[in-house]
Formats: sequence, structure tokens, C-alpha cells
Amino acid sequence: TIPTHLGQLESLLKLRLSNNRLTGTIPRQFNELQTLRVLNLDDNRLSGTLPDFLDEIDVLYNQLVPPHLYELSAAGNELTGTLPLMWQFLPSLSVVDLSRNPHNVSFEGFL
Repeated sequence: TIPTHLGQLESLLKLRLSNNRLTGTIPRQFNELQTLRVLNLDDNRLSGTLPDFLDEIDVLYNQLVPPHLYELSAAGNELTGTLPLMWQFLPSLSVVDLSRNPHNVSFEGFL
């Protein structure tokens, strides 16, 4: 399981937790990682849907959380669902790798 207290690391730039046999979901507390640029969760056993990282209220008040996320990779897990539509408001997000998830995470409506 990914410890939720990682969301308290206010100066964290990169978090690489690949190949650790982690289970459970991606913690909602990752919304608090204001400086996070790279999140790599490849090749674990994570399940569930992808977190929004944003609430609609954050977008309304121009408080993008995390605003500088550039790369998100969660390939080789057991994630499901669609890419959250709110991710289109992450201006720096340019690399998303969700390959090798057996339930085929969908990019429907995202562009």
C-alpha cells in the first residue's frame, strides 16, 4: 500500500515507486504535492480508478493541484476506468503512460 503521509512531503519533486509490489489505490493525498513533477508507479499491483488530482473548485479558483505535474506513469498495474477529464487542466502534463493495465484505461473525451 502507498502510504498516504507521502502527501505531506511539500517539497517533493519526483516520486518513483516502480517495481515494489504495491497494492491498493493511488492516494487522494497526492493532491497536496504542490511541487511534484514526476510520478512513476509502474509495475506494481495498484487497482481502482485514477485520482482526479483536481477538484472542480480548484479549477474555478485557478488553484491547479499539483500544478507542475509533467509526467505520470502507472503502466503495468490493474487500474481501470477513464482518464479523469479534469486532467486537461494540468497545463504541464505532457507524459502519461498507462499501458499494460489489463482493464485498458480509456482516454475517451480527453484532449
